Amino acid sequence: MLRVLLAALICLSAIRPTIARDRNEPILFANGCAGNPFQGTPLVKNWTMTGGSAFQATIATSKAFSPACSKTAAVLTEDTTASATHEVDFHHTGLTLSGSHTFTVMAKRGTGARDLALSIYSQPSGNRAAFNLLFPGCQIWNRFATGTVVLISATAELVAGGFCNVVVRFTPNAIDTQIQTVYDIAPQGANTVTYTGDGHSSIILWGENIQ
Repeated sequence: MLRVLLAALICLSAIRPTIARDRNEPILFANGCAGNPFQGTPLVKNWTMTGGSAFQATIATSKAFSPACSKTAAVLTEDTTASATHEVDFHHTGLTLSGSHTFTVMAKRGTGARDLALSIYSQPSGNRAAFNLLFPGCQIWNRFATGTVVLISATAELVAGGFCNVVVRFTPNAIDTQIQTVYDIAPQGANTVTYTGDGHSSIILWGENIQ
């Protein structure tokens, strides 16, 4: 009889309550990223964010975790130059630009308390669509366009790993063949990109894509 009671107690102790999880909830890991929720979607990068030209800053590729749980995100870090912009520029050539296009990128604050100013240039005309991205709430602020470029919409949504998923719909100059993206680090909440850097504040970038 005692053996039967002991066996019953062992069986009961093995039962654990099951907590239901929303199937759409991302599976988060220790590094704060998700279980590759973007695999097979347009957000998987077409451009690797390599070969950029940094000014008063450094750009280090594959240095931070991306939203897809791979260490492929780039880190843009300002230097200590006074009264200067701290940025990285990427040139994408050989494009067929016709009608409206959708541009996406993932961005978040790295070290320090900085925001991001993003400009998408239609080259060689030099006209652009631009706006500020405020962290950590992924707010779009001070958006505008110049010349023949039309900024149709700009949105940012908080996704896995604290990244802002930036989606921009714009119409470039019809005769242009290049897209130049310029990422300027900006002081928090300030309407300027010209300031004295501290040598360590940074922005993390991943997954440029244009359709």
